[in-house]
Amino acid sequence: MAAPPYDPAGWVDSDPSTWPQPIPPATLYQPGMAWTMTGPGVVDGQAVAAGDLLYVVHRGRRYGDGTYGSGAYGSNPDGDWTDADVRFIAWYTSVPPPDQPPFPYSGCRFGDTGWWVIVDCYFGGSPSRRYGDGTYGSGVYGGGQTADTGWFDVTAGFTELTISRGSADGNATIDVLEIDGTWYDPDFDKWVTTPPESWSHPFVGVPIRVSFYDPEWVWHPRAVGSIEQIIDPTVTPASGEPRLVSVQAFGNVMDLTRTLVQWQRPAELASARFAALIAAGGWRYGTPALVYPPDVALHADRTPRDVTARNELDRTALSAGWTFDTDRRGSPRLRSWPLELGPVAASVVDCEADGDDLTATVIVFTGDESQLLNDVIATNDLDPPTVARAAPDATSVAIYGVRDNSLGFPATGLAFANLTDGQALVDRVAARYGRIVTHVEPLAADTYVDVGWLPVLADVDTGEHLAVTRHHPSTFTLDALVVGVVERITPDRIEAVLSTTTTTPTT
Repeated sequence: MAAPPYDPAGWVDSDPSTWPQPIPPATLYQPGMAWTMTGPGVVDGQAVAAGDLLYVVHRGRRYGDGTYGSGAYGSNPDGDWTDADVRFIAWYTSVPPPDQPPFPYSGCRFGDTGWWVIVDCYFGGSPSRRYGDGTYGSGVYGGGQTADTGWFDVTAGFTELTISRGSADGNATIDVLEIDGTWYDPDFDKWVTTPPESWSHPFVGVPIRVSFYDPEWVWHPRAVGSIEQIIDPTVTPASGEPRLVSVQAFGNVMDLTRTLVQWQRPAELASARFAALIAAGGWRYGTPALVYPPDVALHADRTPRDVTARNELDRTALSAGWTFDTDRRGSPRLRSWPLELGPVAASVVDCEADGDDLTATVIVFTGDESQLLNDVIATNDLDPPTVARAAPDATSVAIYGVRDNSLGFPATGLAFANLTDGQALVDRVAARYGRIVTHVEPLAADTYVDVGWLPVLADVDTGEHLAVTRHHPSTFTLDALVVGVVERITPDRIEAVLSTTTTTPTT
């Protein structure tokens, strides 16, 4: 069912008769109802253009709005809404696929939190939903989605998802993001690995992503990858065993493992070399809109050689003092390394939560030397090499001795052309890791224990600043920088283990 047309030029905020009207045979607004814009305009404060979709969603009332029992307070959030209960969300068709959010009311309710969890795949052919599935307007029925290539909802039936991103120690070289999921799919509605049915279902090589909508219908992307394998067990109807399909996907940098034969580059800026490597490596998930940190001059490759694109990208990034990974939308990302401490994203405590504090299920305060670097050395691969060495931290060396082997250091064979650039890198690393001994490792969070974690975990990413306080046996606070996250998502719960590095000197 195609979304009916609506001319946004007629919209008047204060006059519900000018709004899109319920779609017959319904006489009231229902979840998933959508209209296609026939021209430009402004609807509910959102600029829209021809071809955009407009979705109706339940509008939560705030304290003091209306009278007791009016509007959303006492109305049914699942449908049968009057114009007093709704607002409208624009879905922009011009947004490139990597940044296109799911349709409102896609996915499944995330328990009774007011959030929605969505897993969708980007492929062509018939969508996995059928007429009559879900709510009015969901999927293809009324949702404006066609059988063309696009994002299709495959949330229903998932039993758990595990997303792993970042690293355990904050190393400049970051592991590929991984998504592992399991679906209960006895009727082959979502996952089919044999033709011809597989032609209209998600298959290996297809992009997959996990995201959330919050109660205010703000989209929170969590992870994007490409399906590497689908494990479909041999289950017959007579066996009585449930058909549980496992899906494994990796971040899009996995595609950059191709070999570049006899690779050779001239003297150039790191940004130019990185862009050339991304192109040569075959990046194919959208157009990377990279934001480069401060640039660095690189020396020319002396001789042609065979390289792996991903390895050479990491070498180029570290040569410039950067780290390379992907953001929560799956796009390539570069940041200065070590990651810089920003504003506090959340205050985490052990068991004495106060105000906005979040209670962790586990906080392990570890005293070790796994991240200690008090003698930092980097060289390039010229002949003879240029050697950059930070002044050893005298206090740290006096207590722990010389520690020069951690986080990939000594870093040799880099491509920086000038000693000044190499020196800036090792000085930054020494300042961060020269006196770091006590860590928060790991930190465990559970939305069953503290539901306040939900909006934090919906957006958590590497580089975020957590102020972690231990109250017992005495009060002790560390500035913890998130460097890795492993999260397990079930239909109504998130359990996460966050790896951190501290920026608080502890020697």
